[in-house]
Amino acid sequence: MATKAELKAQAKYDKKNTKQVGLKLNLNYDADILAKLDKEANKQGYIKNLIREDMRNARSVLSLESIRFLLLPVVQRYGIKSISVFGSYARDEAEPTSDVDLLIEGGDYKGLIEYTKMLEEMGTALGRNVNVITQSMLDQSSTQADFLFKNKVEREKVVLL
Repeated sequence: MATKAELKAQAKYDKKNTKQVGLKLNLNYDADILAKLDKEANKQGYIKNLIREDMRNARSVLSLESIRFLLLPVVQRYGIKSISVFGSYARDEAEPTSDVDLLIEGGDYKGLIEYTKMLEEMGTALGRNVNVITQSMLDQSSTQADFLFKNKVEREKVVLL
């Protein structure tokens, strides 16, 4: 009988959840690449990590499209209904060292530990510090400062998903 982890792994890579991508390399011209790949036990994981690292390139400002693509697995894993950016990324004022301010709605995280794990996964996916607030936090605004912040977020936000 399969364990829960094995069933989860099988579902992650079943035919309806995957797309196969071919890669042709020339034995002569691409020998350096082939030699490197031969040393990797998990070739697929290695290539995916290279692509993700290229997308989040720490020396540049992330595009909103890159943020959306990089966060998509985390959003799906935690059942987040909507995610938006606000702050410097939404205002198109971000710098390479800027953090990413996110507003999320919904989600299947239970408790502070899962919420913190989700935040860590988002930061890792983007290669940046992230600040995350939930729509329910904004909706519970009670002070004048809270209302001003809520209005600023609502004005600036750019919906990604």
